[in-house]
Amino acid sequence: MNSSNRMNLPYFHNQLSIIPMPDRWDELHLYTGSRCNRACTFCCVSGEPGGSYAPWTEDTLATALTLVAPQGSLKFYGGEPTLDAPNQIWALSWLREHGFEGTFTIFSNGIQARALLSILDADENTLGVLNYSIATGRGEKPLPPSALKQLTHWAAVHPERLYLSHDFVVPVGRQEGGMSYSEGDAPTKCFRCWPTLTSLGELHACPFAVEEKRPHYALGGQLEAPERFARFLAWIETELEPEAQRQGKNACAVCVGRGQPLRMAEVA
Repeated sequence: MNSSNRMNLPYFHNQLSIIPMPDRWDELHLYTGSRCNRACTFCCVSGEPGGSYAPWTEDTLATALTLVAPQGSLKFYGGEPTLDAPNQIWALSWLREHGFEGTFTIFSNGIQARALLSILDADENTLGVLNYSIATGRGEKPLPPSALKQLTHWAAVHPERLYLSHDFVVPVGRQEGGMSYSEGDAPTKCFRCWPTLTSLGELHACPFAVEEKRPHYALGGQLEAPERFARFLAWIETELEPEAQRQGKNACAVCVGRGQPLRMAEVA
């Protein structure tokens, strides 16, 4: 790899410092579908140009507001959020107008740099996270030179607003069953991420496996979702991780049901 493709950006880490609310989640992932302008070998949602997409609506955003703490974290991803930047900017504005005071994070491949920067410029408390492999050119076709230049310049002017994602791949989606390039080793245990709300209004227990339809991921409607998610976390602790250790497999691969089946009582 040409070292000029490296971006001098910090790795992203959660920047959450709020007083927890017992009836709200600290964080929620927001997913618009698998439509993307790339079809990368590592993609956990198998993103591609012909993938699914649904824009944000007032109804789905209102659901997000009922689930997440007002000063919490909302993380937008796909697919590629910059493919419909106007809808993404509208969603950020709508959420602010209706009381959300926390942090937005946009996960992007950065290829449409101008669109990504228009989203970040629209709200000063919005962060951008670039895919590690594409931003560095390691294992995937790197950012176009013009996009790299725009993003590098913007990051220099706006410190602590643009980050790199993790340097390892997660064995879910297209990545599962084959190894693409990674710098680091994926954790063997579950990340215990917060749930995902799709733009179609579906609540899913895992942002990495959001395209997986196994029953234990389904959280139902917004009223029952908190209890179901608590049960999902308990299942990870008592059943998933012990079984993954017994099989000698990554917990993510066991969770999505590949290889030797995981025998469990369904969470939902």
